[in-house]
Amino acid sequence: TDLGQVLLNRGLVQLLEVEGGMVETRGHPSIGSGKVHIAVFEDFACPFCAKFYENDLPRLLELAREGRVTLHFMDLVVHNAEPVRRLHTLLLCYYQETGDAEGYVEAAKQIYERLGMLLDKLQSREINETQLMEELGKLADEMEEKLGVDPANCSKALQDVIASTQMAIAAGLQGTPSFVIWYEGSPVAYYAVGYRTADFFERIIDELYSAAQTGAGQG
Repeated sequence: TDLGQVLLNRGLVQLLEVEGGMVETRGHPSIGSGKVHIAVFEDFACPFCAKFYENDLPRLLELAREGRVTLHFMDLVVHNAEPVRRLHTLLLCYYQETGDAEGYVEAAKQIYERLGMLLDKLQSREINETQLMEELGKLADEMEEKLGVDPANCSKALQDVIASTQMAIAAGLQGTPSFVIWYEGSPVAYYAVGYRTADFFERIIDELYSAAQTGAGQG
């Protein structure tokens, strides 16, 4: 499309334009009310997801609270180990019980902070991969208590975690983090696989709003 060419010309070359490529976000946390939507597919054992949360998500949350973008937080459990699935299930269950998207993001931030420390220990060989997963299991115990979630009530959340993961993989989003970006009402979405900076997203957001305004003007 013309917009795809504009994004290409702006240096946003690592985007795949997909007709009808919007994703189903119901049942997952959303923050913001902007017409540009960004679905963030994440894995709680992913170091680049942790980097994204620390360096770039704060700016996108500002844009969401300003009403410029709507963020959706989706599951893509690439590290398919029990402690990782459990963390995803607990957080999604918490959101589905409370509707507290901000609380979900804060809990995810805490998980990634702990993951960063554990990965440092893994790199320095203070722990091995088995011990890393054991520590994530302990973290899941902590999050269960902190969030007040009863795992017995989380069967729907687990199903939704699995469904979100399968949806992402079927769409070709097989790495984390991955992102699906679209303008509300548009038939086209843009896919990006792998870590991206807040600046990358700000440029896309600006281009999508600009294209929408131009289209409205021509109509």
